[in-house]
Amino acid sequence: MHPVLFRLGRTPIYTYSVLLDLGLLCGLAWAWWHGCRRFGREAGGWLVDAFLAAVVGGLLGFFLLSALPVLLAFSEEVTGAALTGTATSMLLLLGNAGGVVVTLAMEAIKGATGGPEGSFFWAMVFLSLAFLAALLVAFRLREEGTPGKAVPPTP
Repeated sequence: MHPVLFRLGRTPIYTYSVLLDLGLLCGLAWAWWHGCRRFGREAGGWLVDAFLAAVVGGLLGFFLLSALPVLLAFSEEVTGAALTGTATSMLLLLGNAGGVVVTLAMEAIKGATGGPEGSFFWAMVFLSLAFLAALLVAFRLREEGTPGKAVPPTP
């Protein structure tokens, strides 16, 4: 298989990306067909919602995942080379535990305030306020050392 399928002017179109996009379109077409066959024509609404959620989740993951190497490098600088594995595993464990806690809290808020239709409005308000609080804490963090100079790692 050739890595470059064809070129549009000077821009290469890679085979892998074309096949990945084709697989995505085939999966969406199958989900549309299966949903319409099982639930009728109104199934298209949930498929559009699922597609939009996947796009938004993909974009958030794209931008948030780029911070992971920085976080892991920072944890190595703080803990030293001997404890890097432990620090990384603790960060991943606490990140997953935080995801479980937030999911359970959102479900509890939805159950308490969602009413008969099960609205996620107040759960999303809670999530937005938690994000705002984390953002304010992040802005208050200060770097140690003199401005413009890198902090030497501690042995």
